[in-house]
Amino acid sequence: MNIPDDPFFTLLNDALAARGAETLQRSLYAALRDAILCGQLQAQSWLPGSRTLAERLSISRNTVNAALDQLAMEGYLRRDRRGSRVASLPQTAGP
Repeated sequence: MNIPDDPFFTLLNDALAARGAETLQRSLYAALRDAILCGQLQAQSWLPGSRTLAERLSISRNTVNAALDQLAMEGYLRRDRRGSRVASLPQTAGP
């Protein structure tokens, strides 16, 4: 992970607290996707394990895995037996 532990979990907790009508899964997905897109989570950085995320965020591990799986299907994360790593995203041309 390329950002310190406490700011990472603060970012996610704040997103979950401000979720409004969104599901926990959708809020977690959106918070992680936005952190990846804006560069807070850099390419090739490792995320904490799903058990750690679930415990620290006080949500179900199934919810965490569903959000991580969605990010992986969309190409934002690479998941394997060792964990979840932020994928290298293609550079887009500027305006």
